[in-house]
Order: sequence, then C-alpha cells, then structure tokens
Amino acid sequence: MKATLEKRIRQYVLSTWPAWLFGLAAAFYALTLVRMLRPFMFNPRWTTDDALQQLYPFYKVLNPALFPGDLITKMMECYLLPLHYWITAALTLLTRNPILAGHAVMLIQIVLALFFMFLAVRAAAGTAAGWAALLWLLHTRHVMQRLTGGLPRGWAAPLLTAYLYYVLKGSHRGVLAVLAIGCILHPMSALVCALAYGLLLLYRCLRRETRAVWWPTLKLYLLLSPLYLILVLSVVRMPAEIGRMVDYQTALQMPEFQSPNGRFPYTPLAPATFEIRYFGFMAFLGKFYKPLPEIRFLLPYVVAALVIGLLVLGWRRKRAFIPDALICYLIAIFCVYFASRLLAFRLYVPDRHLQFPLAMFFISALTIGAWRLGSGRLWRSTACVVAMLALTVIGSGTGLERVMKVNFYNFNTYLDDQYRVFRWLRDHTPEDALIAGQPTHMDKVQLVAERSGFVTSETAHPFFDRYAAEMRRRLEINLKAYYAANLRELVDLLQPEGIDYFVFRRRDFRREVIAKATYYSPFEELMTKLIARPSGQYAFWELPQEYNPELYPFVVYRDGLAVVVDIRALREYLSLSKGSPQAENAQNIAGGVS
Repeated sequence: MKATLEKRIRQYVLSTWPAWLFGLAAAFYALTLVRMLRPFMFNPRWTTDDALQQLYPFYKVLNPALFPGDLITKMMECYLLPLHYWITAALTLLTRNPILAGHAVMLIQIVLALFFMFLAVRAAAGTAAGWAALLWLLHTRHVMQRLTGGLPRGWAAPLLTAYLYYVLKGSHRGVLAVLAIGCILHPMSALVCALAYGLLLLYRCLRRETRAVWWPTLKLYLLLSPLYLILVLSVVRMPAEIGRMVDYQTALQMPEFQSPNGRFPYTPLAPATFEIRYFGFMAFLGKFYKPLPEIRFLLPYVVAALVIGLLVLGWRRKRAFIPDALICYLIAIFCVYFASRLLAFRLYVPDRHLQFPLAMFFISALTIGAWRLGSGRLWRSTACVVAMLALTVIGSGTGLERVMKVNFYNFNTYLDDQYRVFRWLRDHTPEDALIAGQPTHMDKVQLVAERSGFVTSETAHPFFDRYAAEMRRRLEINLKAYYAANLRELVDLLQPEGIDYFVFRRRDFRREVIAKATYYSPFEELMTKLIARPSGQYAFWELPQEYNPELYPFVVYRDGLAVVVDIRALREYLSLSKGSPQAENAQNIAGGVS
C-alpha cells in the first residue's frame, strides 16, 4: 500500500508540476503587486485623473441635492452605462465614498479579468497554461493599469476574457449572456465579441462537417441580434442638450482635436500601421519600460511571425494550435478597428479598439499555441510557454517599474493638502453653488469640493457638438475672467453666468508664471492677449492682501495657495464703493504672493 501511495504521489507530481510552477509564479507576482499597491488601494486620497470626471456623479447617490441642473454632470452621467452605474452606486452606498467605491470596482474588474482568462486558456490547453496566461495578463502593465480607479473602460477586460472563456468552452448560452451584459456595461467590447461570434458561427456553418450542429445556433443568434442592437441604442442615446457625436470631417475643423496643441489631439488620425504597432502589442511592449531600440522595433514583427507560424504549422499538421474562435476574434478586432477609423468618432477613438482586445488575443492565443506546440509532452509544452513569457519580459520588463517616485499603477492623483481650498468649498458653500477658476485647477472641484464646476479641463470634452460649443463658450468667459484687468470686469463676466464663487490660484500671478501662461487650442491667441499686460495689472492684484471678512466680506477664503471670492458679495461691495477695494495692490506686486 505504501508503494502504491508513493507511486500515485509521484505520478501526481510528474503530471502537475507545470501547473504548480506557473501557479506559484502567478501567486508570487500577485503578492508582489499587492504589496506595491498597498499604499494606494482603498486609500481615499489616491485615484486616477479620469476619475475626476467619472466618479463624482456618484455623490448624488449619497446626496441627491448635489449638482442640480448641471450640464457637465449630465454629460458625465452619459458615460456611465446602466450596469456600471448600478454596481458603483451600490458600492458607494456601502463605502460612503465614490473614490473607495471606484477602488472596489477596480478590484472586481481585476479579479474577474484574471479569473476568466485563467478559465479560457484552461478550457483550451489545461490548468498549467491557464496559470501562465493569468500570470501574463497580470504582468501586462499598460493594460491592467487602465482598470485603476474602477472606471467604465475597465469593464472591457472582464467582458473580453469572459467571452473568450465561454466561446472556447463551447457554451452558447454563456456567450449570449456576455453579449447581453456587454450591451449595458461596455458596448465597444460587446461589438467586438458580437462580430467575432457571428464570424465563428458563419465559418462553422460553411463547413459541411459542422453545419448541422451549428446552423440552429446561428439562426438563434441572428434572431437575437436586433434585440442586442436595440439594447445598445437605448443606453448610448444622448440628451438633446448634449448633441450628436461629431464626425471625422467636423473634428478635422475643430482646434480641440488638433495634434499637438488640442486638449484631445486625435486628428489627423495617425497611420493605422503606427497605431497597430504602438497600441496593438501592449502584451509585449509598453511605455513604462524601454528595451533596446532594436528590440522595440523588431518585436512586433517577431510576434506577428509567431502567430502566422502557428497558423501555418497547424494547417500543415491538420491541428489547430490557435483555436478557430480566436482567429475569428482577431478578424473581428481589425474589422471594428478599421470601421472606427472610417466612422471616426462615431465608434469612439480608433486606438481604443486595439488596446484591450489585442492584448487578450495575444495572451490567450499564444499561450494556447505554445502549450499545444509541445505535442502533449509536459516539459516541451512548459518550455514553449516559458519562452513566450520570456519574450514579454524582454519587451516590457517586470511590469513593476515605477515611472514616478510617488505614484504607481496610474494612481496619479493624490488629494493632499494642496486641495484644502476644495475641502473648504465643500464645507462652507451651499450645495447648489457654482464654482469657477483656472480650468485645470478646477479639475478637482466636483470630486473634492462636491460642487458644480462652471468648466474644467477634464470635462471640456469636444466629442458632442452642442456640449462642445457650450464648453468652448464657457472656457472663453472663464479665461477672460481669470485674467481680467480689474474686479469690475471680473463681476461683469461672471454674474450673467450665475457663478457664485471664483477661485484664484496665487502662484498663477507671479511675474515669471504669468509670462508663460497658456492654454489648449483654440485659446492660444486669446491667452496671448490676456497676458500681454504688465504682471500687476490684473483683477487678482486688486484683492486685499489681508484676510479681513469685516472690511472685505467678498474674500471668503485665503491661504498660501488660493483665494476664494464670493461674486455676489463682491458685486455688492463694488456697487457701494467708487473704486477697487485696494487699488494700490496693483502697484505692489512683490507682496502679492507668499
């Protein structure tokens, strides 16, 4: 009996050692990553820059009185697809903090993406290959860190990997469920998956040996497709005041889209070859690690040759090293990508259709292909997969490199004490207050101050025509007010807009700073005119240099970084006085900034 037990143990070890090898490697890598993320995850002071625009609407879950009738909030809510909204809203109620809710969503997205990638590759190549694919996905830094903050875009990863799992498993109901969920969670991913599945069913129905099995499935899929389309159209419809998505010809005429000075420099579109090389091979290359230039140049060709080689070898040996489902998925990716170039920007920014989808393809297809290449011999299959993983390390390093000394994994926004002016606004202004200031400085006003912002750089999106026109109008007024010649001009500009409080960032009016002040296109010419005056001839310098609420009730907050002006109180003060509150300040620049 002892000999039998030893034999069984030996057989178990010999048959499972690759799974243990890759599983332990994945666990070690995950623990290392968790240790590095510990200062950031579930820390309410850390988030990512895009969260400034896409998380703050969830404050309304806790307090429906916030952001009343706010156009910007309505625009941002349009980006929150129903299922994402419900999930994040529930977590906001649980954590009482949208930032922490975003961290929880991020964790869910990561776990689901890794789980389904493991299951997908395991279904096609076994447990060892599944662990290797999980490790590879976790290592793919540029893709994984797009999940930071728990934003809507992060659902692409779990949706794509869930589709790959169910299609490789052969679960028709699972695929249909993923498509239905994708329609109300991340329609762009659902589009890729829907086209991929349609191509797969069509291919299998064209083959005589599989036609009888798959023809009923294709008919059901075709019957359900209009329902999916209706579902998508119902959730992406925009309110009338937002307008329609601009087309490419319109975007070419809009300075906001022009490269390199536009806020969203997407036009003219980069050549497809460049975008595919730069955004399509993120499973092997990324901007956080710089290999030798020769490696960066050659690696995409090597990877493409590997895929083609596996396809040709499989055809010659009459064995599918890369499953037909993944081949159809690859075709669908490029169909959607080139369609998005033709229809830009109706299908959003074209390169977004390469980043997540192609990374998931390379990880799953090449792990499965490398494992199957071993022809059933564990050591050979393991060696092939290890070689593939080594190729990713050559191109992208460990995936744990720090780009900045203080932040990591796209946690690039730290809500530290320099934002205490926004906390003051949260605690001392009415819930329906409208706040304005330098647009980029105001990026934090909605998330930190929990108040409506007149316009911010983060939310001045040019993708929808009516909204873009309104943001352009607001930006012009905002910049003119910020660099107004005097306080009367400031009030005249802001009062008609219903702005309640205006925030000056003190360092912006230092002589050396104001001389270099600029803003995104199309406001270069306006900024040149606004900063042409001598550095002391701005409304900011007419503000009292002391905080004295009794003498100057319109200065409601002042610290070493910022000054907050109550516009209504300033208007009343100016109506009762003949001049500015302290005109001599305009001649005394030296004492103006501490």
